[in-house]
Amino acid sequence: MKLFDLIESTVVYQLVFSHDMGLLSEPSFRLADDGRIIAKYSTYLRIYDSDLNVILSSDDFEWGGNYIGMTHDGSRMYSSDDRYLRSFDANAYERWSVDLPESEGVTAWRRFTLSNAGRYLAITDLSKLYLYDAITGRKISEYDFETGLLEPVFSPNDAYIVISTSNYPDDWTPQRNEDGFGMVLVSCTGGIVEQISEFYLLRSNSTFPYLFTKNCVSDSGIALGYLNYSARFTRVALLSDRSVCLWLSGNAAKYSAPPNRAWFLEYQQGISPDGSRLWFFDGQLLHFCIAEGV
Repeated sequence: MKLFDLIESTVVYQLVFSHDMGLLSEPSFRLADDGRIIAKYSTYLRIYDSDLNVILSSDDFEWGGNYIGMTHDGSRMYSSDDRYLRSFDANAYERWSVDLPESEGVTAWRRFTLSNAGRYLAITDLSKLYLYDAITGRKISEYDFETGLLEPVFSPNDAYIVISTSNYPDDWTPQRNEDGFGMVLVSCTGGIVEQISEFYLLRSNSTFPYLFTKNCVSDSGIALGYLNYSARFTRVALLSDRSVCLWLSGNAAKYSAPPNRAWFLEYQQGISPDGSRLWFFDGQLLHFCIAEGV
């Protein structure tokens, strides 16, 4: 782990994690606004101050399931398992624990996201979206969709949620007859969930795109996502707040060996809050785009 001074363009400090620490892979990190850093791997937990001094250390911390995230101010952390949703303070003491709704499926397909402003926790399970108050743990809203839901993603101001959708009528999402996929835009102003728009495509053949991934959404509801055609080709799609496709990068037909390591640059999740600018790396080139007229 390296700590950078972005003004001086220098490495302030470098911390090395080794296999001697019992880690089978790299731990996950979160940087708080005050410079504190959380390093988490399985039951391994370290919290560092801005000088990378250890201020909390535990090798057998009971998260009670999967780590969800940490607020930007570093005051709260969250985890989940098949039955509970838990909140911890900055010293890793449990603040609250609440029961999760029982899944409608034989196996729960839950995905969890902490909102950027730290107000909400969004949970998807099959075709349901649940919204929780991240401070109190109270469930404040739920919404049913006609398709299966994947990872929920918040806008920077927590006003919108964008979610990839996927429908296999003979499998686990029988509410809609058409076999297809898409992206749905949801507003959550005041904690009330309401579907704003949906972009939905039918699967027609093997060369057709099959899923949106790595989505993000601006404060004005402009959505950005990777449109996956195969493991070897991905296009970037920009959608309006009414789910009209405003821009689609590249052309699948002209690439003989298209990039396969693309990702968004994760400042503002790859898109500016007003939706006017976006950044992504396609595995070969770094792209900065101005979305004129958006």
